[in-house]
Amino acid sequence: MMWVVAVAALVSALLGWVHYFASIPRDQVPTTPILMFGTQSLALVLATAAIILALAEPQPPMGVLLMAGLATFFAVFFYFLYSQRRTPLGHLQVAVGDVLPDFSVTAADGAVVHSADWRGQRVLLKFFRGHW
Repeated sequence: MMWVVAVAALVSALLGWVHYFASIPRDQVPTTPILMFGTQSLALVLATAAIILALAEPQPPMGVLLMAGLATFFAVFFYFLYSQRRTPLGHLQVAVGDVLPDFSVTAADGAVVHSADWRGQRVLLKFFRGHW
């Protein structure tokens, strides 16, 4: 029974991730991913049950503990990532339709780019927050 519960926990966690990543290329990522919350919560409950059942055995099966641990990791990792998604609170300095402020930056190839070069054009600036 514990094997079935552990497999169900891992499958639930992985199906949630597959569904979520499959929605990205179609631009259908929901603001609040209810299905992802449901699959990851189910995975947590099933993984906890599998761990409890396994630890009740005199010799806990390592496969059950490994699958339940992976399911727990995927679920907790999703909740962590979801908690990091918010944009900073406060008043945004630039809104859609505002005049582009003057600035200059160095591009990846070393060339200096000035915002004045884009006057009269539509501009989309994307900022990636990374730690590289």
